[in-house]
Amino acid sequence: TVVPFTALIGFGLWNQWRSDQADAIQRALNEARLLAAQVDDHIGNLDNLMIGLSRAVSWDPADTIANDTLFRKIKAELPTFAANIMLFSPDGTNIGTSSDSGRFNASDRTYFLKALAGQRQSIGEAIHARAGDRWVITVAHPVQDETGRVRAVLAVGTWLEHFQHAFSTARLPPGSVVLVINQTGIVLADSVNGPKWVGRNLSTVDHVPRHIAAKEISEIVRWDDNVNRITGSATASLAPWLVSVGLPTDIAFVPVLRRLGWGALFTFVTLLMSSAIAWTVSGRIVSP
Repeated sequence: TVVPFTALIGFGLWNQWRSDQADAIQRALNEARLLAAQVDDHIGNLDNLMIGLSRAVSWDPADTIANDTLFRKIKAELPTFAANIMLFSPDGTNIGTSSDSGRFNASDRTYFLKALAGQRQSIGEAIHARAGDRWVITVAHPVQDETGRVRAVLAVGTWLEHFQHAFSTARLPPGSVVLVINQTGIVLADSVNGPKWVGRNLSTVDHVPRHIAAKEISEIVRWDDNVNRITGSATASLAPWLVSVGLPTDIAFVPVLRRLGWGALFTFVTLLMSSAIAWTVSGRIVSP
């Protein structure tokens, strides 16, 4: 009587373990999707800003001072995540900026070349700005005339620390990590190591290329700090950035392990009680 009962309990506990493990893996993926949507919101806000500005700026180099005045006025009204607003002529010459730190030629910048080629939205690489010792990434948008010809390139820089503050792990289990990398594996944000990890190349880490290629994936992997985490990764739509959320297995599976422990204890107590009853009954039968 006891053996089938024990087998049923064990089978139920095993199914519960598999179900809870699948739920934890799905939770990591859902969290990654949610944070990837936040990235899209931020990039979308920058894109909307540039679309509006593209109708107000002048691509005539003679209007550089007027562009400067406009950009500085708008920059003062923007949230603190905006680093700089710039306008470049087709040869890369700066013809408008909100910064007081001088002008530079953008003819060799990735975001400029992509926008000049007509790409509606282009995102540059993470750059360590000397001013303020902060990391910045630039989003660019082509300024076109009525015929569709690109007459200038508008660019807005955003401080990467904005993502650092936005990706809070308060609602996640202790020991959780949020990581944002670009399409080549360069770190853009890390909830644990902070700015000191921005710019680091993780393309050689075993699971990183696999997650970049998969776009969306969730599995248990060992991170570079030698901690196994249930890792969900999702790619943003407006930026080729991968957001990964790592939940520690030893914490994520605590409710499962607790249920398994109680189930095993209940089974053991049942076996002891059954054995005691069987021993007593058999003694009464055999003794006469």
